[in-house]
Amino acid sequence: MNKINVAIIGCGRIGFLNDFQKNISGKYSHFKAIQSDKAFDLVAVCDLSIKTRKTIKLKYKIPTYKSYLKLFSKHKVDLVVVSSSDDSHYKILKDLVRYKPKHVFCEKPLLKNITQAEEIVNIYKKNRIKITVNFSRRFSRYFHDLKRMIDNNHFGEIKSFELRYSRGFYHNAIHWLDLSLWYFGKPNKIKILRNVPSKSFIKDRDIDLKLIYKDIDVKIIGIDIDLLGNEELDIIGTKGRLTINPEDKFTIYKIQKHKIYENTRVFVRNSQHTMKNGDLLKNAYNNIKKQILKKNVLNISSGEISLKLLKMIEDLK
Repeated sequence: MNKINVAIIGCGRIGFLNDFQKNISGKYSHFKAIQSDKAFDLVAVCDLSIKTRKTIKLKYKIPTYKSYLKLFSKHKVDLVVVSSSDDSHYKILKDLVRYKPKHVFCEKPLLKNITQAEEIVNIYKKNRIKITVNFSRRFSRYFHDLKRMIDNNHFGEIKSFELRYSRGFYHNAIHWLDLSLWYFGKPNKIKILRNVPSKSFIKDRDIDLKLIYKDIDVKIIGIDIDLLGNEELDIIGTKGRLTINPEDKFTIYKIQKHKIYENTRVFVRNSQHTMKNGDLLKNAYNNIKKQILKKNVLNISSGEISLKLLKMIEDLK
């Protein structure tokens, strides 16, 4: 079987540095995830940093380029990874069309501008180029398990559904918006509770809001503390509770009688698992690989899904 030729545009944290010179299990960068899969051949990378390019070229013997246009003039690529800065996505995605890759794997957000997003999604569809966007929870078995639990009424009537984020609304809370869209669809109404400039993430906002559905309200709350990486989920229902904390502990609680106080029930931990976030990129690439090699494989985080998400965000402006 011929290997899938891959190129990376942007070798920052998620592109390369998350795993570089770190003795950790799992794959936390595109570079390591690609290098670890025998179906892929990483033929070249592109980055603006001379230091990063030199490191990759010397250590891994992979061609490096400052210009992605020069890269594509020299290499035929099946899969392009776009892990550059958010603001660079539009030009890169538009330029890539002329090189006819089979698939593009883009970091979130796909784009911040809905007009640009519609243009890119339509152009890619016309040219039969698939786009997958890295909304990583869609590649997590734990979040798939959680969706099944909600769909099967595991928690009973949900009384509280709260999501917390840090480091910018458009950069990070978009993960939770995508989760809400995936789990419950488009909300009937979005109520903004707070909207101020982010102090911890330049050119972003710190927004608290409530997504109002027929039978449930989803609250998304920003924690704007400098350098803090914080994502939490807390679901409380009449039959149980589930939390995901910043240490990636997936904890399920049941309700039972209090051991001392009469007529009182409490949440008691039933099980706890540490989520394997080092598998998320591996799972994403497995899905992409199947899309490239087979027909009728579901793109579980497509450009069309991101377009729906952007339309939902447009309601906040």
